[in-house]
Amino acid sequence: AHPIALALLHAAHDQAIDLVEAEAVQVLVGRGVLGRVEEKEIVVGSLNAFATISTPVRALYNHAICSGASAMLVSCDGVFIGIITVLDRQRTGILDVFDQLRHYGMHTHVMLTGDNPTAAARIAHAAGISHYEADLLPSMKVEKITALETRHKGHVAMLGDGTNDAPAMAHAQVGIAMGG
Repeated sequence: AHPIALALLHAAHDQAIDLVEAEAVQVLVGRGVLGRVEEKEIVVGSLNAFATISTPVRALYNHAICSGASAMLVSCDGVFIGIITVLDRQRTGILDVFDQLRHYGMHTHVMLTGDNPTAAARIAHAAGISHYEADLLPSMKVEKITALETRHKGHVAMLGDGTNDAPAMAHAQVGIAMGG
């Protein structure tokens, strides 16, 4: 499951919120998810998951991401009903992992993420990563891996933590999956 989906499920459980299972669920790759709950179409996703966004909703979204959070809009039958924000935490031990990679001669670290640029900058800075690419769909991550492989003569490893990273991990010379 996607790390954000798992975080939302854990938060609902911690707050004793009863959840209803959605039907006819469709993943909007790199953008969100839609499904039917009690005969209503529910969409949860980034701005790119929605065909049109009103100016007030866009302003609310932009305000939410200013802190470096990731924001997901929620609609019910095409009507905006809320926004969910999540703040990624740095994974325990990630700095040690990067130190070990440097010890083995791997010096270039680029973060490829679907997160918004503000969230990406915050996460990259905390992890000591100087270069990042944000707002990437899974296919765009594959394109970036291809470009890195060309630049580094095929010597590219991709470390990922979710389904949106799987295509790029499969494409890289080495794919490393991190568990949640």
